[in-house]
Amino acid sequence: MAIKDTSYPTTVWDGTTPNNPDRLVNAAPDANDWNQMLAELIAVQTFALTISGPQAGLLADGSTPLTASWDVGAFSITGLTFVSDVVTGTAPFTVASTTVVANLNADTVDGIEAAAMMRVDGSIAQTGKQQVKALYQDWNDATDEATVTFDLDLSNKHRVTLTDNRTLAVSNPDGAQAFTIKLIQDGGGSNTVTWFSTIKWAGGSEPTLTTTGGKADTFLFIRTGTDTYDGFIVGQDI
Repeated sequence: MAIKDTSYPTTVWDGTTPNNPDRLVNAAPDANDWNQMLAELIAVQTFALTISGPQAGLLADGSTPLTASWDVGAFSITGLTFVSDVVTGTAPFTVASTTVVANLNADTVDGIEAAAMMRVDGSIAQTGKQQVKALYQDWNDATDEATVTFDLDLSNKHRVTLTDNRTLAVSNPDGAQAFTIKLIQDGGGSNTVTWFSTIKWAGGSEPTLTTTGGKADTFLFIRTGTDTYDGFIVGQDI
């Protein structure tokens, strides 16, 4: 790269005459000085820029490729299509940020089409059998209060320690959901419950709770419809 320029005279003033050779005088410029400076600025020739060599810059037709990494800093590169010709086994690009990118859509994940995946909202349901080796949930410890509510969105396993006579309720049941409820007596025992509606108990009778302090009874329920359940005794006096 060669840059051509022309030198131009240096304006010096002493406040009286333009271009005075006495450079040690430090005085404010007068009208003549300003006129001389303006004339010299107009006389300055435009710089001529010459680029030589085939690798001196990128060509618009793309015929000159990059020969080293290119860091554009805080600027953006905008285009219609991003194409990577890197071979399989090497990531086509690396992203340092963990911020979610809006409108970045991928049709496949590990080669599986998006249409073949189930959705958490249930809009795409499972169509085949799936083997599950192990499935478990932690206990949901319900709050002991006048009405104890078991939220079936949280778990299928619920327990509560009764400190007084309570009314039981369930919330957010779904489908033919099955769930267990474990009722634990506090140290004093003898606490009773009023069950949620409507339970069809195995054997036809509502069970009697264990009254011994510190003991527990566990029950299984299967939802059969809106506010209807089949109820079973799993174990008592545990």
